[in-house]
Amino acid sequence: MRDELDARGWTAHHDSFSADLDAGVRTLVRRLAGLDFGRAPAAHLAAALLASSLTLATLGFTIV
Repeated sequence: MRDELDARGWTAHHDSFSADLDAGVRTLVRRLAGLDFGRAPAAHLAAALLASSLTLATLGFTIV
């Protein structure tokens, strides 16, 4: 039953979650683009930060 409720919740809020995540990543890339990181492009830094954050969140929620 819990899986079904989670699936319904995910389906109901998928579009708004995707739009919020997209806006957040775009903001992060714009802010990183304004900083001088040498040769590393802002998009690569944003992708690495996002991947690390998702991994830590997933592992954190799995352990708890």
